[in-house]
Amino acid sequence: MNGLPQGSRVRRIAAGWTLALAQAIGVAVALAACSRTAASEPPPVYAEVAPFDLVERSGEPVHREDLLGRPWVASFVFTRCTGPCPRVVGTLRKLQARLVVKGDGGPRIVTISVDPTFDTPEVLKRYADDLGADPVRWWFLTGDEAAVRTLIRGSFLSPVERAPEGTVPPGESVSHRTQLAAVDPKGRVRGFFAGESEEDLDRLVALLDLLAREPR
Repeated sequence: MNGLPQGSRVRRIAAGWTLALAQAIGVAVALAACSRTAASEPPPVYAEVAPFDLVERSGEPVHREDLLGRPWVASFVFTRCTGPCPRVVGTLRKLQARLVVKGDGGPRIVTISVDPTFDTPEVLKRYADDLGADPVRWWFLTGDEAAVRTLIRGSFLSPVERAPEGTVPPGESVSHRTQLAAVDPKGRVRGFFAGESEEDLDRLVALLDLLAREPR
């Protein structure tokens, strides 16, 4: 029991679903716009990534400013996930193989854990090593759970919810979207793409190249 009266729990769940529905509609509109936008056309700005204070699997702090100056792809998974996360990281492995390496430049993949209490830097490091994630091109971030939730909802227009303790298995404890978000060198979200399959990889790679060439 979480100590809330039944009516309060119902209202909180209803409010959460209302927020999730509104965000889902927003992302659906964005996805539709992305599919209509040719690779040569400047894509719209859907949101701006807010300042954040997270930690990479290496133990190094990471802030929004550390990602400015190059395009990057945001994704959201958790290491205990028994749902779609393995398919998402499978897509990201294919994306990593396609990214052009220019020294320390070029696009970067940024995976943010939606289960940061469990996914410590040490846990994320083992997970990333098992995936063969390049520590230069593919970062894994964790941090304060409330801060992570606020960042994902506000900056990436994506619902994320944790189930009440003990109600579901750990691998199903967090519900979240699986889309990939393309972010430009100024820290603005410019597109959403399928995360559970590679159907959008060509368009995502083309957009990253376009964003890298936009005037700063």
